[in-house]
Amino acid sequence: MIQGDRNTSFYHVSTLARRKRNHIVAVKDDRESWITEERAVMEHFRIGFHSLYTTDQESVSWNPTYLNQWHVQLSEEEKQSLDAMVSTEEIKEALWSMKPYKAPGPDGLHAGFFQRFWLIVGDSVRKEVKKVFIDRKIPEYLNNTHIVLIPKIQGLETIGNYRPISLCNSVYKIITKIIVARIRPHLDTLVSPYQTAFVPGRKGVDNAIIAQELIHTIGKAKGNKGYMAIKIDLEKAYDRIEWSFIREMLNLFNFSENLIKLIMSCVTSVSTSLLFNGGSLDPFLPSGGIRQGDPLSPYLFILCMEFLGQLIEGKCAAKLWTPVKASRSGPAFSHLFFADDLVLFASANSENCAAISSALQEFCAKSGQKVSEAKSRVFFSPNVDPEEREALSSILGFNSTTNLGKYLGFPIKHPGRQGHDFGSILDRVKKKLAGWKANLLSMAGRMILIQASSSAIPSYVMQIARSSDKLAWKFSAKGSFDMKSAYLVASDHLEADSFSSSWIWKIQTLPRIQMFIWRCMHNSIGVKECLAKRGIPLHTSCPLCLEHPESISHALRDCCLVKPVWHQLGAHNLNANFFSQDFKAWLTSNASSKSSHIVKGVPWYSLFPFALWSIWKQRNQVVFNNRGVNLNLSNLIFVQAMEYVQCITQPKCNNRMAIRQVRWEKPSTGWVKLNTDGFVNASSGSAGGGGLIRDDRGNWIMGFTRKIGLANSFLAET
Repeated sequence: MIQGDRNTSFYHVSTLARRKRNHIVAVKDDRESWITEERAVMEHFRIGFHSLYTTDQESVSWNPTYLNQWHVQLSEEEKQSLDAMVSTEEIKEALWSMKPYKAPGPDGLHAGFFQRFWLIVGDSVRKEVKKVFIDRKIPEYLNNTHIVLIPKIQGLETIGNYRPISLCNSVYKIITKIIVARIRPHLDTLVSPYQTAFVPGRKGVDNAIIAQELIHTIGKAKGNKGYMAIKIDLEKAYDRIEWSFIREMLNLFNFSENLIKLIMSCVTSVSTSLLFNGGSLDPFLPSGGIRQGDPLSPYLFILCMEFLGQLIEGKCAAKLWTPVKASRSGPAFSHLFFADDLVLFASANSENCAAISSALQEFCAKSGQKVSEAKSRVFFSPNVDPEEREALSSILGFNSTTNLGKYLGFPIKHPGRQGHDFGSILDRVKKKLAGWKANLLSMAGRMILIQASSSAIPSYVMQIARSSDKLAWKFSAKGSFDMKSAYLVASDHLEADSFSSSWIWKIQTLPRIQMFIWRCMHNSIGVKECLAKRGIPLHTSCPLCLEHPESISHALRDCCLVKPVWHQLGAHNLNANFFSQDFKAWLTSNASSKSSHIVKGVPWYSLFPFALWSIWKQRNQVVFNNRGVNLNLSNLIFVQAMEYVQCITQPKCNNRMAIRQVRWEKPSTGWVKLNTDGFVNASSGSAGGGGLIRDDRGNWIMGFTRKIGLANSFLAET
């Protein structure tokens, strides 16, 4: 699991299901008619996205007074620092900040390739990147892009149901990441505090909390003065933004002409090709929009959104827009931005509505953005009468609502901790756990899936939810009621029963083996004695020795065909009472022990669980597949335990890989040198080794080869 998805049926079925779900077979056109012929569907998507990235707007006309009114600009020193020549350290930092195996661009080379072979390709990459910063121009071959379509919803029908994500070439991303790394430290001063997306030190959850407080204030408003909150939806915000608008915004922030030239080359020199059902459609040249997936795009977007923020603040300063306060002495808020997620706050009157409409229209006219009137909503305080609500909604062009839904994934209206407020969390957890794919997982796999789903999904939303008082069950260590503790209380065994399974989940072994040991402690594995106690008529003799009844202890320890395995593992050297202990005490003392006993380099507490599991699997092979007893079982146990110990003890993978050329060196005069090597046959598991001896002049003296038997590559090498 450390290296990636395991080769399991769950993985393959999940992959096939996702592939089928993402396969596009039909789409609705603008006339609500279905297109099903494959070539027609492909052409419809290509034309649709080509038109999306094509502008029909004339160059943006700017009022010169904006340059004088602009709230903050870069200083001359800051301009020079942003315009400095790129260094090798910046290039390497940008490359190693990228995930190594994310989807590559059209060149097919992901970041991991450049990271691994940096000593070979690094010089070429450095020259390419530095040339771009000198010329202030991106070569066309670096800026080719694939667009992959990500479904937004279930029940896909139109092009608008897909989110276009761009896959850029790795060298291009190095360039844009360097630009971003230079711009990021200045964002806190360039971007107003109402925008929390992509600015270091700011969090979206802050805006969510403020929005909830303001909505709560609006929802409780009384008297003659009404308030309103407007949730704005921008259609395809990244894809519609005008290139000329980006250039003018960079000018307003006082970026240097050289940096603007380089940034605009990144934006305008792109060639785009749509990935469709595993193939690539004919490329086209956009004339507008920025790419989702380009590291530079989010930062250009929030800088452009500052224009709308300044329009709003100008309206407020001119007393045309009255913002809302959550308390009398608190700050007033007119807007909250998180990238393209906008919420506006104002007094509910026609003057404010006119100012809001004016600001949005001017912003859209200059930037190329489009407000979705169908998806935008306005929420009024209860003291605004219905007739006035209808009139104000008509001025704004948005529908009135009693609940704005969610903002940044959080319930924006929070009347109380009611069940329906967090019902979506439960629905997502149930959806994750339900379905036929869970049948492909073992009990341990299902347990891990439950833990991952139940902890990861609610964690984001619950950041702003204050825990409420609740009843505690004193007979449970966690304070929550469960049937086990209730049974112990009812049967008066709370003090008498000292068994606790918490130690099982701390054993350093695989989750499925932990689950197996837990089932052994609860007498719930399918040996014949346990099956007979459940009323299943069968002969209880051991299927291996055919002499004694098959209990759990007999199957795992006491059978005459199992004892030799334990002897080969050296169990008798660990404990003289190894074969006479009570079974549960035997499990506990061996599996949870932290003794220093080592067997061939493997700690006993790691070897013991693998031995239990392998003995049980061998028993099942005999019973269900008519296999014979494996005489090399102890060797396989050692190999499995050794591989596991190596896996958990090795340091975490470091992406900063270095390639070192190794050549043979002569020994000192009068000495000979022995070189050895080992190998393992991947299919059979058999291993071998060999070596040779050479003198101080490199002359061959002798060589040898040997068969080792069953071993892993580590053992073969050592």
